[in-house]
Amino acid sequence: MSVPPDHRQRRLIAELQSLKQDNEEQNPKLFRLISASDDLSTWKVELFPATDSLYSGGVLELELQFSNSYPLEAPTARFTSEIYHPNVDSSGFVRGDILRSGQWAPVATAGMVVRCLLTLLDNPDLQGEILNEAAAGLYLTHLDEYKKVVRASIEEAGTRCYLVA
Repeated sequence: MSVPPDHRQRRLIAELQSLKQDNEEQNPKLFRLISASDDLSTWKVELFPATDSLYSGGVLELELQFSNSYPLEAPTARFTSEIYHPNVDSSGFVRGDILRSGQWAPVATAGMVVRCLLTLLDNPDLQGEILNEAAAGLYLTHLDEYKKVVRASIEEAGTRCYLVA
């Protein structure tokens, strides 16, 4: 089902403005909007994981894609930074609770998606869709080793995942 283009556009403009305002009011910064395409169908966002996160110190780049059916359908989310996580596949696509079709509600917003993904980083959804079996297995059986792999992946990513001193 498609959403009238003017309704979708108004909704995305409002959400973009809200995300920008949230960004200005954050302390500490958790995310920053980098860019949005002219038609607003693609947003690029930087995530700044909290200091107590396994991913802290890294800046993860995320791309949100909004279909013509948005907000009736969830956006797709893809990390353009390399990331080791049970709910992220090798191409960077991520599936969290809020992004699953059965869980998505049109009242949810892009800002909610960003916040949920920040939470998902340290709280993998192991009841949901597992996209990286190796990461899920390591998380379930050897949590300390999983943490080491995550930290090493953040440190090794270098220019693909900025490190913040």
